[in-house]
Amino acid sequence: MSSDDSIEYQGQAVKLSKPYGDYDDYKNDPNNLAPGEAGKVQQLVQSAPIAKQFSSRELMIHAVFALKFPGYGLGSYGEKPQPDNSVLALFGVEIPKSGNSRYLLFRGTGGLYTLIDDFVYADSAAIGGVSENGDKFVYSTMQGAKVLERSPSVK
Repeated sequence: MSSDDSIEYQGQAVKLSKPYGDYDDYKNDPNNLAPGEAGKVQQLVQSAPIAKQFSSRELMIHAVFALKFPGYGLGSYGEKPQPDNSVLALFGVEIPKSGNSRYLLFRGTGGLYTLIDDFVYADSAAIGGVSENGDKFVYSTMQGAKVLERSPSVK
């Protein structure tokens, strides 16, 4: 990490609270964003574009990682096999300083991955998995407790 007091994300300069010479120092500082920058970063993460289809799992994962704001989290909840031989792949991208994550759900079929749901939800809900129930998706905790049921948002 350079000693600049800004970082680039999605083509935008984001001011940091101070210059950081070390990435770990930046990442571990709970006040690493300059005052007033959190809202800008939140909007950037929530609205960052992602393609609707990928020709491989590797390309999908690379695109999801590109949504992650430097120093913040990204969760992968694995691939869940479906009765139609497809898989559901769920990711959660932390939205800095918001208590929310952007969840992205892909269906993989024959090596092709298609984005089928993209939404923001509270981290406190502890979403950790997804299953399909007819034309809806049921998001649940790692323990299986239902958090949310919704129709796909991406057509």
